[in-house]
Amino acid sequence: MPTKNSIKLVIILSLVLFLGVGYSVVNSISLSVTGNIGSGSESIRVHFTGTPKVSNASKVTATSTAGTLTANVTVNNLVLNETVTATYYVTNNEKDVGALITSDEIINSNPDYYEVTTSVKESSILCPQNAFTNEVTVSIKLKKTPITTSDNSANISVKFNATPTTYEITECPAYT
Repeated sequence: MPTKNSIKLVIILSLVLFLGVGYSVVNSISLSVTGNIGSGSESIRVHFTGTPKVSNASKVTATSTAGTLTANVTVNNLVLNETVTATYYVTNNEKDVGALITSDEIINSNPDYYEVTTSVKESSILCPQNAFTNEVTVSIKLKKTPITTSDNSANISVKFNATPTTYEITECPAYT
């Protein structure tokens, strides 16, 4: 038969247990967080970097300022059927977004005399995190000999697009 002390001990332990569970239930609450998530609507961070390379320094001057989106080219003294090039270097500063580089638009004020073409090296992909610098090239050819002063020049504008793309860093040419 249980003694009075053992009954008291069972009652005290039961009370402690019930109080602990009750205290735990009373003090337990659920927290919830609600809100909106958004990211900036900035453009992809792709820009020119480095010093451009030209095919003939006596006839072509190419400039670009690192960290900017514009570059310049000046061509002088071309002869019939001569082609000169200016190659610019482009870097992607995004951390996890690749860029697909394409030539978007070529405007040539004198297409009868000058041919302007573009090319992009390395399958047009520009990897994230400055992992790889790609090259874009502008080529200019004198198609026929100018007869008048007005035929002797042209204004050109070339636009390249950088379109965001998911491209894993391990897929980049610099890592293969």
